Amino acid sequence: MSPSSTRSTVRVATPDSERDACIEFIVTLLVACASFSAHQLGGGSRNSSQRGHAKVNQESLGGARENLAALFVIVLSGLALFGCGGSGGQSSAPTSSDAAKETADGWRSIPASGAGSGEFSSVACLDAEDCWATANIEEGGSNGGQIFHFDGGAWERVATPGKALTLYGIACPTKTSCWAVGAAASDQETISTLIEHFDGKTWTVEESPNVAGFPESGLSGIACPSATECWAAGDGEDFSQEPTAGELLLLHYNEGAWSTVSAPSPQEEEQTGDGALLACGSVSQCVLLTNFGSEEGRNNEQAGDVFDGNSWQPLSVPPGILFQAATCPAEDDCIGIGGPRFDGPMSAYRFDGKGWSQPEPLPAKAGAEPVSWYAVTCLGRSECWAAGGQPIAGATFPAVVAHFQRGAWELPPQPEEPGELTGISCSSAASCMAVGGASLSQTDASAMPLALALGLSP
Repeated sequence: MSPSSTRSTVRVATPDSERDACIEFIVTLLVACASFSAHQLGGGSRNSSQRGHAKVNQESLGGARENLAALFVIVLSGLALFGCGGSGGQSSAPTSSDAAKETADGWRSIPASGAGSGEFSSVACLDAEDCWATANIEEGGSNGGQIFHFDGGAWERVATPGKALTLYGIACPTKTSCWAVGAAASDQETISTLIEHFDGKTWTVEESPNVAGFPESGLSGIACPSATECWAAGDGEDFSQEPTAGELLLLHYNEGAWSTVSAPSPQEEEQTGDGALLACGSVSQCVLLTNFGSEEGRNNEQAGDVFDGNSWQPLSVPPGILFQAATCPAEDDCIGIGGPRFDGPMSAYRFDGKGWSQPEPLPAKAGAEPVSWYAVTCLGRSECWAAGGQPIAGATFPAVVAHFQRGAWELPPQPEEPGELTGISCSSAASCMAVGGASLSQTDASAMPLALALGLSP
């Protein structure tokens, strides 16, 4: 892992602009040299006595100055050609290996202070020096949900008042409003939903509803289309029943409080909000994807719902597809990443407010197993990033990222870090953060929090 002091610098100048600046410098130098030569060869500050004793013919002197100036032009033109990116008539663009090295160096590992064994679960970035992440950390033999903040240098753990068992989702609509969701242990030895809020200064615990009649309730997803409106999804579970009973939980934040909203789609057998995907393109459009299935394969099917600004309506899901990640860069434009429910290559699907598009296959990476994509984020309709990991038998998972631009998904030079990425957020085209967990070794199943940053300057 790279120390915090070794963060990458994003070069925003193009090769052409750098070459032009270099040539401009050479021209300035040439003019100065020409002026100096003229001065030295009779250009002006000699006294009358020196001029009287000079035996040099003025025409010859002028020719000498011209020849010397021409020599300067030849020499400095060569410097401009070969020193400013030229190649003697060949293209002056950087080689593909240079470009790849520069791009690959853009993804850097960022350490997390105060983190034990565990992994980051989600991330939200407001700018290159202000990111928040949730993590599930093991300390002293017990697990706990933690919140970390990135200030442009390193990740630091932040103390929060909630007794979090787990934290799975985070959303930050503004710098003075962030929400984190998960589950907490109550005094009655039951597990309840947990919602924590940051107001720009401190984190506090907000009151949140639970699923009535279930001893365990928790939240796993959150989306905030504005500072005053959010949606959160989770479920209630009863493990004492055979098979385990589960019920979807959907919460809405509006007018300063959280309230329960009736499950929008018809309740399927064993429908659950465990691993629910929530994404909002605006306050008047959100997408919800929830899992259901039998006890042996409870996440083998998905139900979909879409919010139209007034109510939730059922949304069909492509047959046989399980979405693992979703985001909505704009209203009537959402992207879901998923694949066959029994494993296989994954694709991106676009939702235009009416239905899903044909799949756009994500790029394949060399290896025996297809990449598992767990997170996606978009800066608009035309640029997105996806993050995940690639299972490799007998080895650690290599972290993988994919980039969508110019209408197609591609594999850029990879960060070359072992681990799985489960969250990604971009505050600009030149600043992204991907988080997850890194395996300690090929034989150790435990992990350490992993954070990879793109586009941070030292």
